[in-house]
Amino acid sequence: MALADLIDEFNEVKGGVVWETKKRALFDKNIEEIVLVDKMVGKSHFRISRNQNFEFVFEHRGPFGDRVLTVDLHRVDYHDGIRIVLGWSPEETVMKVSDTTLDPRAIIVTAP
Repeated sequence: MALADLIDEFNEVKGGVVWETKKRALFDKNIEEIVLVDKMVGKSHFRISRNQNFEFVFEHRGPFGDRVLTVDLHRVDYHDGIRIVLGWSPEETVMKVSDTTLDPRAIIVTAP
């Protein structure tokens, strides 16, 4: 299922998604930016991308504020793909990025 399809009106205010990808373009350093999601849901805006600094970026803008989380993909073993866990609520937004092995090494960032 596409990442954008996991974010809908049922989880606009509070929700989360788990998504795995091996999408080659996402890890191609010759491509400056890859936008995976750029979606309005009700009064909230979700944008998920990989920027020119090779960072995975989760932007969540809604009634309770604007939050931007980044993870440096150089710190993740992305060669076999990555697992992304995103969570959001009025209290905080969380992103966890890890490899897809049985013993993943995850990087977790939060924004209140």
